[in-house]
Amino acid sequence: MTQLIKIGVVSLIWTLGMSTQPAIAGFFDDIKNKTQNIVGDVSNDVNELVTDKSHNSEAAENEAKGDGKKVASSDASSSGGGGLVFTTEDGSPTFTARSLLLVHFRPDVLDDDAWLKKIAGDVEPSRRNWINSDEFRWRKEKSAIKAKLLNQAKNVPTSYIITPWPGHKVMADLGQYDFDRKAFKMRVHIGSSGAWPWGGDNRVEWLPVSPDIAEQMVTAFNNNSRLVYTGYTLHVASVVAKGSGRNLYPFFDDRIDKIDIYTLKGNPFPTSRKDFQYRVSLDTRSFRMIDHAGRR
Repeated sequence: MTQLIKIGVVSLIWTLGMSTQPAIAGFFDDIKNKTQNIVGDVSNDVNELVTDKSHNSEAAENEAKGDGKKVASSDASSSGGGGLVFTTEDGSPTFTARSLLLVHFRPDVLDDDAWLKKIAGDVEPSRRNWINSDEFRWRKEKSAIKAKLLNQAKNVPTSYIITPWPGHKVMADLGQYDFDRKAFKMRVHIGSSGAWPWGGDNRVEWLPVSPDIAEQMVTAFNNNSRLVYTGYTLHVASVVAKGSGRNLYPFFDDRIDKIDIYTLKGNPFPTSRKDFQYRVSLDTRSFRMIDHAGRR
């Protein structure tokens, strides 16, 4: 709009000619002031519209989140001290969180030089540039690094709310409903694109669902692939240091009591809770991975 007004003013100047400028100077000043007022009004209107839209979107998102009561609360945090990030977008623990969880449960692991160097490099990768090549710097900074890791480990969460949004990793695709079992035949998805939390372990083949809910799900699938998505709370009960030398790895005792099953509402690019419909929960207490002591 501003550009159109400027063009109109220039055209008027050209028509009237330069000889009339003194006579109409006040006239153009008046037009300039009115133009600025008009542009300011339009700008304010646009700003109010954007603000109102953002407010409405935020309200809708908060309302959608409030609808997700099936997902348990936890002490998960997206970030820790010193710019450390503990969770991914879907709530899963990051590699940094996993490294510090070992220190959280077993602070004595840092008494071992090999573990101290490994965890120090995992938490701050820039240390890897010198940690194994400059023994003098390592000798000087070793104690400070150890103290810092111990302090950072105090803030790492032990529970994580993991959701299918904003991404949408598939937990399983369902087959035909078995009315005798009152369950869907199920094929869980594993790997980087799968959301079955135990990967290749503890797979199950049936998803118990009451007939009325199962019928609603089949209707929602609308003859398309019967894909379901998962949300759950992951609680880290303990961590143990395994291996020796360069073959060091932590063994996590992760606990998941239930998995909430969702279906998509239709949006092929889901980004929030409102794009998913909760259907049923799967009791997974018997699916716990065997811990380091051979217990479930």
